Amino acid sequence: MDTKNYKFGKGDTGAIAKHVTSPDEQQQAVGIGNLRVLILPDGKFWFAQGLEIDYGAQGSTMEEAKEHFEEGISGTIQLHLQRYGNIEKLLRVSRPEVWKEAIANSGNVEEFTQVSFHTITPENAALIPYGNVEYYIPKKAA
Repeated sequence: MDTKNYKFGKGDTGAIAKHVTSPDEQQQAVGIGNLRVLILPDGKFWFAQGLEIDYGAQGSTMEEAKEHFEEGISGTIQLHLQRYGNIEKLLRVSRPEVWKEAIANSGNVEEFTQVSFHTITPENAALIPYGNVEYYIPKKAA
């Protein structure tokens, strides 16, 4: 098995990712830990924006935005594995203005754990949610 470890940010609080590939390169697992996601109201919707990974999703409710983020990031991981064979191009931090917004709205934090499994064949993978996402929700929005 081939294993690659990635670290984002500084110190013990930075996000981490682990990518494990089977010897035949068809079965892959990706785990992401300590990922922080900013959740903000966006008009009548909610928007979930990753900080260590520049990915965002929208939903009608806060819970739906989280669900769309989790499903979408798993699908994005699948596409990166199929196209590039790894997750390195996915591991890009958000723009500075997103971080400024996160710092200004660092009220509530929620955590959950998620791991995704991917089969790299013409058929789509069976996905299971993946890793340690912290949601930052402004107190005035919660």
